Amino acid sequence: MPYKLEVDEIGAIVSTEGLVLASYKDGSDFGVKATDLNNKATAVYEGLEFNSPIKIPHDITTYTMVLITFDPLPNGSSIEFWYKMNATSEFIQAETDANQTQFSDAGKTWTVFIIADSGDIYEPRLVINPIGNLSPNVRTIETVFE
Repeated sequence: MPYKLEVDEIGAIVSTEGLVLASYKDGSDFGVKATDLNNKATAVYEGLEFNSPIKIPHDITTYTMVLITFDPLPNGSSIEFWYKMNATSEFIQAETDANQTQFSDAGKTWTVFIIADSGDIYEPRLVINPIGNLSPNVRTIETVFE
């Protein structure tokens, strides 16, 4: 859902005249919330853990970069890339090849984030930051490793 509803549980959902209404439970409180049709929520995609391919002789895999392609980036929006290595508890924020933590070049259709980290287990996280009701539309995420 591209619009944010911060609750513990969602009950019924109904759409009327373009407005989405949802009954909810939040802790011990119950109520009805409406979406804000003018502001999309920040999207977070977390991929599954990827185990490195077996190599002979056994060697740790080095993840070098991630290439992300998307439709032309809306002005004011941005994309971030994070990753975990070897199932640690914290995600690490990657930087672009221009040493930025967010990619926000309006109209561009691709970017590269540098990982330069090694491990046997890799987990990606993509954060998509909209501007108002315009959001980046990601097409592909390609991870390069040795």
